[in-house]
Amino acid sequence: RGLSFVLSAKQVYGTIGGLLAFQVAFFYLFLKSIGQKYIPTFYSTDTGNDNSFKYFRNNDLDENKIEILGDNKFKWIKIQDEVIAWLNSKIPEWNEKQPEWWDAKTKATIPDWAVPDEELLKSIRDKGVERVIERRRSSIQYKVGMVDEDNFIEGLGKQTDADAIRRRESALEMRREIAE
Repeated sequence: RGLSFVLSAKQVYGTIGGLLAFQVAFFYLFLKSIGQKYIPTFYSTDTGNDNSFKYFRNNDLDENKIEILGDNKFKWIKIQDEVIAWLNSKIPEWNEKQPEWWDAKTKATIPDWAVPDEELLKSIRDKGVERVIERRRSSIQYKVGMVDEDNFIEGLGKQTDADAIRRRESALEMRREIAE
């Protein structure tokens, strides 16, 4: 014969009430522990695309606005013409003034199709930028299996910056350990 439990309505409501209170308290602590600027994301109807538009349009600093190019292009495709016009009007100024953030990594985020003027495109495609672009391509190709491990590690050997050399040495060391 099995055990049976009979709960009164008072016990059931007390248990449910206690669990609900615990859940509310836990959610309150969660909201207090995250950055306050993120709380509106819980009730905002803005999409990721809307946020990209706002970030681009409401920023006065070029170094912040250019970050939109790091987003997936489908997030800003609706304002693509606006971004391209802004970009093409600013590149000559940045080439002349050379702000600190206007480096090879930033230049590499600019897609070729966004700069229709060949001369303007050439002005931002120096060897450093080409290395960054090639490094990104080879990394992506390795991840999806288009390049094998030997060619990927060998490609790292062609990079000159200290971080790339450390990554190459680390990859070679890991490979030796696996072989042993």
